[in-house]
Amino acid sequence: MPSSHVDAREDGSAERPEVAAARELAEEIRIRDVSITAGQILPVATDDIVGDSCRLGSDAHQWHSFLVVLDTQIEPEDVTVIAEGYRPELLTLEKALTENLTFPVRYVIERHADSLTR
Repeated sequence: MPSSHVDAREDGSAERPEVAAARELAEEIRIRDVSITAGQILPVATDDIVGDSCRLGSDAHQWHSFLVVLDTQIEPEDVTVIAEGYRPELLTLEKALTENLTFPVRYVIERHADSLTR
C-alpha cells in the first residue's frame, strides 16, 4: 500500500489527497503495461488514526484511503519496485489480514474492507 504525507506547497496550502495518491503510486511502483489515470483512483475513506507515529515525530495522522481499479488482471511479476517502493506484494484482503501489517494499514483494511472490494 503506497503511502506518504500530503505535501505542503510554497503558498502554505496542502496537496490534494488524490494528487498525493497518484504521486505515491508513480514514486513507489510500476505496473507493466498499465497506466493509471485519475479516474481509476477512487476515494474509500478519510480516517484520523491516533497511534500512527512516524519518523517526522507525529503520533497521529489523517489517512485518506483510495482504491485503484484496474482494467486488467495483474500478476506479481507485473509489479516493479521503483524509487521509494519497498517489497510490493499482491494479496487478497483475507491474506493481507494474516500478514504483519503496519498499524494504519490494518486499521484501514479492517474498517473499510467492504469498500475495498468494489
